[in-house]
Amino acid sequence: WKTDGSVVKGGWKLCPSLLVIKGDGCMRDGECVTSTNYPNNYGSNEACTIRGFEGREVKFERFDVEPHETCGYDALAINGKKHCGSVEPVAVPTAPIEWKTDGSVVKGGWKLCPSLLVIKGDGCMRDGECVTSTNYPNNYGSNEACTIRGFEGREVKFERFDVEPHETCGYDALAINGKKHCGSVEPVAVPTAPIEWKTDGSV
Repeated sequence: WKTDGSVVKGGWKLCPSLLVIKGDGCMRDGECVTSTNYPNNYGSNEACTIRGFEGREVKFERFDVEPHETCGYDALAINGKKHCGSVEPVAVPTAPIEWKTDGSVVKGGWKLCPSLLVIKGDGCMRDGECVTSTNYPNNYGSNEACTIRGFEGREVKFERFDVEPHETCGYDALAINGKKHCGSVEPVAVPTAPIEWKTDGSV
């Protein structure tokens, strides 16, 4: 962006859109996606492809799709697996999500929303869209570990940071972008990779 020394105008504002929807078989609802007419019945012969949820756990507000043994009529496909009926899929998409309906029976449809956070391991806990060490605000435990995905590219801010100090953070440490943090100085960083937390067996 560059301006010259003369006329100025109203300017611009740009924001990233994580979602790209192709086809008229589904609709955007904020950062979520629904079948058409939701919460009413979806239509016949509809189809769409949803990109932008890859690597993010998705959660359903409702899932009501015409049931079939092999989901051969209407189906929402996540990672190549077709889903139908009333059991909400639990998945982290690794490819675009595909929705397709046939020409007959219709049902109440679905609404799916991304969960930005994916936590692996029992060494930390989700608190809304935040993450804490276990037992927070009380002491965390020994021999704990977890990996936090979903904060990549977003500045993280700490409400509190109190980790066993060590010169090289060799005991307990929160690693952001490969750099270990400990003590009481809050890290200032924009993660570019998953965050790793690990504690030893003592303090």
